Amino acid sequence: MPTASIKRLPEWEAGASGVVSIQSVRVTTGSVTASSQLEVTVTWPQAFPSTSYTVMATVEEATAATDTLKVLKIVSRSATDCVIRVQNVNASARTGTLHVVGISD
Repeated sequence: MPTASIKRLPEWEAGASGVVSIQSVRVTTGSVTASSQLEVTVTWPQAFPSTSYTVMATVEEATAATDTLKVLKIVSRSATDCVIRVQNVNASARTGTLHVVGISD
């Protein structure tokens, strides 16, 4: 079976047509207070050529025995960053790690 690989090319920074840019970032949510929401700004390692990219995000809970932090939505995105809203449904503060992937369209 053939395999495919994706190479990171310098052309991504210049926004060359036909080149797909894939970036991933991990950041802390910081402390999300009990029963509240928090918006986290995630900065991309390299700016995308435009806002025409897809964002996917999930949250890893710092406390393994709980499942109380949730990604609610992508609030906004620019070429250089995106804002993710995280919700804590627990009665006490929680901290997690956001795993965010951006793929140019």
